[in-house]
Amino acid sequence: MEITNGAKAVLEPLMEENNMDHLRVAVEEMEESSQIGLVLQEPQEDDQVVEANGIKVAVDNRVTDLMQDVTLDTQENEDGETQLVMAGLPEAE
Repeated sequence: MEITNGAKAVLEPLMEENNMDHLRVAVEEMEESSQIGLVLQEPQEDDQVVEANGIKVAVDNRVTDLMQDVTLDTQENEDGETQLVMAGLPEAE
């Protein structure tokens, strides 16, 4: 997993404001599928902790392989606001 400098500039103030030293890649189980998301949360027991661009990231062990080629970056939405995006995730089947 990579974190661009733009994403780091967005994440660091959020993490500091929330007194968190980890970003976590979590899996949300839904009725017929799963969704990968980012949360400010301490690592869980089975997570793999990696460091990307100076940020500690706890990755849910169910998606460790999927996250290897992912880049966390920023983009502007239609309203001109900066949002985080995960590029490189495989398409859902």
